[in-house]
Amino acid sequence: MMGPREGACPNCGGPIEFRLGASKAIVCPWCRHSVARTDHNFEARGKVADLVPTAPVMAVGDHGTVLGKPFVVRGRLQLDHGKGPWDEWYVELPQSGAWGWLAKAQGNFYLTSPVEASGAPHYEQMKPGAEGTLPGSGEVRWTVTEKGLSRLLSAEGELPFPAPVGQTTRYVDIVGPERRFGTIDYGTEHSGVAQLYFGYEVDASELRVQEGSTGERVKEHVSLGTLSCSNCGGPIEIRVPDQTERVVCGHCHATLDFKSGTLRLLGQLHQDLVHPAIPLGRRGTLQETDLLCIGFMERCTYVEGSFYSWREYLLYSDSGYRWLLEDSGHWLFLAPTHAADIESVDSGARYQNRTYRKFSSTEASVRYVVGEFYWKVEQGESAFTTDYIAPPYILSEERTVKEIVWSHGTYLEPEEVYRAFSIDGTPLKPIGVAPCQPNRISLLPALITAALGTAGLGLISILLHSMSGPMVPLVKGSIDMPQEPEQAMVSRGLRGSATTTVESGPSTLVHFTEPFRLPEGCNGIEVSLQSTMGSGWIGVAFALIHKETGARVEFAMEIDRFHESGADSALRLAGPKESIGHLQPGTYTLRLDPRWARKPNAPHAKTAPSVELTLTSQSPTSDTCAFCYVLILFLPLIGAYMRRANFETRRFENSNL
Repeated sequence: MMGPREGACPNCGGPIEFRLGASKAIVCPWCRHSVARTDHNFEARGKVADLVPTAPVMAVGDHGTVLGKPFVVRGRLQLDHGKGPWDEWYVELPQSGAWGWLAKAQGNFYLTSPVEASGAPHYEQMKPGAEGTLPGSGEVRWTVTEKGLSRLLSAEGELPFPAPVGQTTRYVDIVGPERRFGTIDYGTEHSGVAQLYFGYEVDASELRVQEGSTGERVKEHVSLGTLSCSNCGGPIEIRVPDQTERVVCGHCHATLDFKSGTLRLLGQLHQDLVHPAIPLGRRGTLQETDLLCIGFMERCTYVEGSFYSWREYLLYSDSGYRWLLEDSGHWLFLAPTHAADIESVDSGARYQNRTYRKFSSTEASVRYVVGEFYWKVEQGESAFTTDYIAPPYILSEERTVKEIVWSHGTYLEPEEVYRAFSIDGTPLKPIGVAPCQPNRISLLPALITAALGTAGLGLISILLHSMSGPMVPLVKGSIDMPQEPEQAMVSRGLRGSATTTVESGPSTLVHFTEPFRLPEGCNGIEVSLQSTMGSGWIGVAFALIHKETGARVEFAMEIDRFHESGADSALRLAGPKESIGHLQPGTYTLRLDPRWARKPNAPHAKTAPSVELTLTSQSPTSDTCAFCYVLILFLPLIGAYMRRANFETRRFENSNL
């Protein structure tokens, strides 16, 4: 059973009180000594260093709600994970009678609670990117995102253990689906017990804090004014003092460590001056997020002996850090995302129900840097990067031996960036095709046009088959007419009848035309008659005979003026026309069986009339026209497809996979 909950500090005698039963130590607010709570009394463990002024969002004694659950701040740890001070608040969760850690880093909040479980993997087994389940969390599949060392800088208030200031412990950060977050505290190198903490990442909108502490409070984003570079004396403005760890002077390129409101010279970078398009300190709004540009770097890589470089802008917002990446006039807007939300698939990754194709993998190094950063940035530091694309989106993985970081981005038009940050001038014209640049060459308009045209293709094909092309003469000349008129017709004519027939009477002068050939694709033939017959009758029985197959088509044609009165006309009269289609190609001949008759009292009653025969064919136009029509119809679609394919070819010219 734990000892007393209140009493006097064994070092200075000041009053101290433990409000949370799980607390085993407290930092005396009067003398800042760590006081351990034993079974019977209090025990002083040494003085705790002053806190680094990080302008925290909470203070000991504050209360509020997180993820809809009430909490009370009982204590605070200040750690250094190698990327700057990390604040963790020891909170009481009265609703469940438990306690946990509420932390803030890089603009994000994390709530975790201890889990009584054993069997965690050894520290040496945990590598960034490793996946698997852990005891105490059921079937949740976790992904290791960071592995490193943590040094305790300072503390205040109650704590679940004495604060061994300066002690270095080993830790592994893990993430799971649905914003799960966890930490495995492996203790010191000689400690054999691993403590698991599971919880969630918390959005700023899900955290409500009410002030409950007494005394002066340091507000977040406190302005430090302008500091001086300890190398050249030039002015340096710290824009995010609560999270900045490293500053690179824009005047002399000195690397400065930022702690406790002061700048400590670490060294000087030898780098050529690069002018960022977005000035440091410039504010802007992208995708409804207010942003402040605080850092700029140029990174580079070598791929197959060729040198490539691009520029990255670090942006700060109340909801966390963002990045703008500019490469050859192309811009990307990126935000961090959880590794556990990304699923590996064949030759790519899947994120938010979208499949991304693996595009490139290379080692990227920092070539130029200026401004302030939330980690200890160094010239020459490198990471292995892998990009996955689903235009206009991109997934980017950066991996080192200590951590793995994923970000998700969107392609932006240069004009949008310039408007967002009120940049003067005209943006550079983009060169080439960016990895996730959207292909705006759409096939839809051409596809709709082709579909509508195809719908009428059948009708057009029918029309093409029925339409006459240029007429080609096959047979032309006079028909040999019998010398004697058709007696049956003469007899009927004497009785005044106008009835005519070709089939009446015997054939007296059957003959054939010269053979002629119908080419492939010919639609058919047309037969026409002309005569100088006045009042009278001409009839011809025809048979079109295919010489190779013997197939025949029989038809008859008449010029009937027998019922008319008046003298014969000397004018040549156009007679009927007969069209015959759907003929097989090949050699044909035309069989003719002509008849004629005049009225007995007409002039030249016994003189045979002259008759002209013309036989023509329609030129083979249908297949050629149909092909041309289809070609013309689909040319826009083919052209759009080729332009779109060429765009994709240019995109993957930058891929090294």
